[in-house]
Amino acid sequence: MSTDIDLDSIKSVFFAEAYQLLADVENLILQLEKNPEDLELLNAAFRAIHTIKGSAGVFGFANITHFVHDLETVLDRVRNQELQFDSALGNLVLACCDQVHTLVESLERGVDAADLDQQCVAEQAGLTGQLKAYLLDEPADAVSTGTSQWLIQVELGVDTFRDGFDPYSIFNYLAKSGKFKSMEPQLQHIPKLGEFDPESCFLGFKAIYETEQSEAEILDAFEFLPEECKVSVTSAAVAVPVTEEKNTVSEQVRELKTAARKAPVKAATSTIRVQSDKLDALINLVGELVIANAGTVEQARKSQSFALLEATCAVGALIEEIRDGALGLRMVEIGECFQRFQRVVRDTAQSLGKEVDLIIQGEETELDKSVVEKISDPLMHLVRNAMDHGLETPDERLGAGKQDKAKLTLNAYHDGGHIVIEVSDNGRGLVHEKIRTKAIEKGIVSATQSLSESDINMLIFAPGFSTAAAVTDISGRGVGMDVVKRNIEALRGTVNVRSKEGVGTTFEIRLPLTLAIIDGFQIAVGNSVYVIPLAYVRECVELTGQGGGSDAVDLSYDLRGEYLPCIRLRKVFGETSDKPKRENIIVVSHGGLKVGIVADRLLGESQTVIKPLGGLFEGNPAVSGGTIMGNGEVALIVDIPKLISEVGQSITRSFMGKN
Repeated sequence: MSTDIDLDSIKSVFFAEAYQLLADVENLILQLEKNPEDLELLNAAFRAIHTIKGSAGVFGFANITHFVHDLETVLDRVRNQELQFDSALGNLVLACCDQVHTLVESLERGVDAADLDQQCVAEQAGLTGQLKAYLLDEPADAVSTGTSQWLIQVELGVDTFRDGFDPYSIFNYLAKSGKFKSMEPQLQHIPKLGEFDPESCFLGFKAIYETEQSEAEILDAFEFLPEECKVSVTSAAVAVPVTEEKNTVSEQVRELKTAARKAPVKAATSTIRVQSDKLDALINLVGELVIANAGTVEQARKSQSFALLEATCAVGALIEEIRDGALGLRMVEIGECFQRFQRVVRDTAQSLGKEVDLIIQGEETELDKSVVEKISDPLMHLVRNAMDHGLETPDERLGAGKQDKAKLTLNAYHDGGHIVIEVSDNGRGLVHEKIRTKAIEKGIVSATQSLSESDINMLIFAPGFSTAAAVTDISGRGVGMDVVKRNIEALRGTVNVRSKEGVGTTFEIRLPLTLAIIDGFQIAVGNSVYVIPLAYVRECVELTGQGGGSDAVDLSYDLRGEYLPCIRLRKVFGETSDKPKRENIIVVSHGGLKVGIVADRLLGESQTVIKPLGGLFEGNPAVSGGTIMGNGEVALIVDIPKLISEVGQSITRSFMGKN
């Protein structure tokens, strides 16, 4: 068996695991600050740090190993109640995690420890000094007493190679911290040639190892071997030979462990890591498959062959299942995104002298990974804005008759084919008169313009708008909220604000679950075909009578006694062809509002692959994208949220004008 192993090919696994473990440590430390007596949190943080150190050692990342070793030792002293965990130590641990994150990022970019910039080196040296300060009074029995020789005996499990482990990397790691005086393989378990399985492992090793490391530190290196493996480390000076009887008992125990872990091993191998770009490529291929199948269906209809139509329907159903399965691969829980704000809220609250509890709800809500990645920055702006502008200091809250500790809530839930994300605070709320006055000063609105409370709330998204008295590191420059709105709309989403002065503010973000493929409802206006996302459609009715129009809407329709404002797509898209004798209303809803869309004909449901449009349609509020139909023509996707928003604002302005 060759001793060469290509660690470079699996470094990506280390990077991904390190980032996840660092995020876990950060979350655990933040929880530990609130519950410093919780030993389970402390032990979990210690294990995660220990795993990072061990993994870095296996891959030869000595800079991380040595740095994390001191951090691990400090946490171990806290576990042994030799040190008290407090906010100062929490700050240090979090700063060390940030440093390790920087080191891992550098390695991922191919930057070695010797090539790190001076600022990074200086920061690491400062953090190491702070860690050493906690170890100045370390007990004598924990300090190395010089070089010792150890007898290491390793008996590998039969499934070691099948589980993806190679012992060479462990011995290579140990060789960096000591010297192997001797090493001999143990071959007594190798079966006869006829019974030999090339995928099974029958090896064992016995070695004399000279090092300054302790017994526990040597055993740490073998932690990542499967549990069926047997490892012992004893002092070479007093080592007792292993008797045959012990071997027999060991064999019996090893076989019973092996049997108990067969199911868990199978479960572990059922989960694999896949690069996100490969998933993106799969989604794109599924989209092209949907378009190609639409063309096949179109030809089948023209041929008027029942057998061919039946076959294309069967293929279409399978493609729909493939589409749902492929999109499901990219669905992730939003909780991971929400948890990142624990640290943001903590650090920002400390810098502002505020006390804030972050409450997370609906963290199990799923949405497309690409949406999660793109919504993180807008959420960051909203959270920091709430911390700076919305929430008061403890003294201000007590003076207003509130509890001294404020609350900031992140909530997510599904609503039809959308996900709703809410950022809520129980702070000052928006002061409407102050916002209106500032907007008039900035020339955003005129002094004579009538504005509803909703209109005033949305003024905070105007470019350059800010009511802050002074510019801070967090906000006050009038940059950010306009970018938030623009980025959310780029995701085909909407953002609304609800606020009450003295009570608090809620930002509501409504986003599609996926940005790639949706179920659509095709309609026709004149000779053009349009698509309405099916998630918005509630019902379709035939337009009987013309109803009454107004300045606010094109048509008012009586839907079973319910007032339904309607908008004609003919007017929206400037259709000049003759109007048909009969028209149809597609009843759609969004954000609690219901509106009718008037079209010439209903064409039915279809799978819709969303394609971005060029700058020609950038300023059109009625279009969110396009799709390619089976006949090769392009159909525009109607932007329902924007149309409903326009109708709602028109009705409000019309009502205020009459009063």
